Amino acid sequence: MHTAAEQAYNKALNGEETKQLIRADFDKLLNNMGELSNYIAFTRVGWKITLVLQTANAYRPQAESEIEHGDLPIDDAVTHAEEVSHQVDSPNVERVHAGIPIPVKVKELDGTTVEKRIQYELEDVKDLPPQQIEVKDVTAVETEKLEVKRRGRPPKTR
Repeated sequence: MHTAAEQAYNKALNGEETKQLIRADFDKLLNNMGELSNYIAFTRVGWKITLVLQTANAYRPQAESEIEHGDLPIDDAVTHAEEVSHQVDSPNVERVHAGIPIPVKVKELDGTTVEKRIQYELEDVKDLPPQQIEVKDVTAVETEKLEVKRRGRPPKTR
C-alpha cells in the first residue's frame, strides 16, 4: 500500500495494462482446463478464441460503466470483438512456428537412445507449411448478442 507521503488515485488502465490483465485471465482459464494437462497429448487439435472487448470512453471519465456479477454488456460501451481459429495438423510444424523445441531421438556414443529437444529456426526449415490460423472481426455478431442481452435487462435506476 501507499505511504502517507504518496497519494494514490484510480487512474484508468492503459492498453498494455489491459493486455496484461487479459493474459492473466486467459492463463487462469487455460490452467483450469483438465483437458490441457501436460500428460495428455494430441496429434490433431484445434481451437477458436473469441475476445469481446468493451471499453468505456477514456475521454469521458465521468461516464459510468458497470459489470453486474461479471456479466456483459457494459452500458454505453464500445464493443470490439476478434475471433481466432487455429487448426493444428502437425505438432512439429506448430512447434517450429512457435519457437518450441522439437523432441528428437538421439543415439548416444554408448549405444543408448535418449530423447532431446532441439529448437529449429523458421528460416532453417525448408518447405515449412504455414500455420492454419484465421483471424476475423466478429464485432457485428457479438454486438448484436449483447444488444439482445441488454434489451432483456431491466432499466437502471439512478
